[in-house]
Amino acid sequence: MTKTDEWDLHFANEYAASVKDRCPDPDCELFGEPATLCYGGDGCLLDIDHDGWGHPPAAAGEQARAS
Repeated sequence: MTKTDEWDLHFANEYAASVKDRCPDPDCELFGEPATLCYGGDGCLLDIDHDGWGHPPAAAGEQARAS
């Protein structure tokens, strides 16, 4: 068994991720670099994770959908 942290208990079911994506936010200093895009169950982009830090999508990026 593994220990489940607070994030897992409350948010893990909201996220589905792929590590093959690139940061779509042109205002981010790591724009175009590998990132994990986290989508909600409805396909809306919720968060962009840069392995240790993340940020919400830019207004234009919020329209991105999981395909």
